[in-house]
Amino acid sequence: MWLIALGAAGCFPRTEPGISGSVAEPIARETAEIERVIRANGSKLDGALWSPSISVYAEFPDERDVRRSYNLEGTLLYRPPRDLRIDLRPTLGDPVMGIGSNVEDYWLWIEPELHRMRWGRHAHAGKPCAGELPVRPDQLAAVLRPGLPDDTNLLGPIRTWGPNYDKLQYVRRGPGDGSAGEPWLVDREYWVERVEPFMVRQVVFRDALGRIAVSARLDDYRAAWDRGPMLPHRVNVLWPRENAHFTLRVEGWQPMPNEKVHPRAFERPIRETLPAGVATIEQIDASCESRSSPPTSGPSD
Repeated sequence: MWLIALGAAGCFPRTEPGISGSVAEPIARETAEIERVIRANGSKLDGALWSPSISVYAEFPDERDVRRSYNLEGTLLYRPPRDLRIDLRPTLGDPVMGIGSNVEDYWLWIEPELHRMRWGRHAHAGKPCAGELPVRPDQLAAVLRPGLPDDTNLLGPIRTWGPNYDKLQYVRRGPGDGSAGEPWLVDREYWVERVEPFMVRQVVFRDALGRIAVSARLDDYRAAWDRGPMLPHRVNVLWPRENAHFTLRVEGWQPMPNEKVHPRAFERPIRETLPAGVATIEQIDASCESRSSPPTSGPSD
């Protein structure tokens, strides 16, 4: 049954992420041990993550299919599972881009050229009635989260492997008319390197048709602080259908206790809190508010 489900969900990416540079011999481990190491690393994060110095290169088409590119610096605040705030600006200047997510909503605003903020609700993400963002903040938050999914709607992991990676797949029941006979679809994949420190090197979310919704490479793993988790300091995210990519480089991570996080840090911006140049606010899934339809792209946590 699993082989049929995997075949229906689409093929693996044709290329594997690059090797981290280690010359150690790959080690074959049991699935339980692979999970244990990753979850133990994630458990070392018991608050928020803060970086006062990040750089971002982003490239994506706008609504008129005009290619936009941005090379920016800024700050990042993240609190698992969904709280994310990225404020970006040129080397010298005021903020020009904001990327964010909280328990209910996610948003992206860009001040130069586009002058707008677009936002949506996690509950509608991926539904046919929802519009798209070129950069999905909810999926960025999911990629940054150390560890493995805890979603009770997912089954897994189903493990496959190659010479350099163990691939942990999590599946969900596909759309259908009843509880029986619905296909099982691959929802997401975690590619775990078979050399120390045995961290996740690639995360893939798939949509209901088996297509890659988002693929992220995680590189430059280092201990974030003394006795802290191993975290990537370079994250390269690709949204193939939107022809968009986003490269994040983190100078360093710092722990931030939850009590130190400002209560409004992850509030969705409103007109009064946005830069004056942001003239338009659009909810991309407003038409979903009065209807219910299943998602067609990978979940966001």
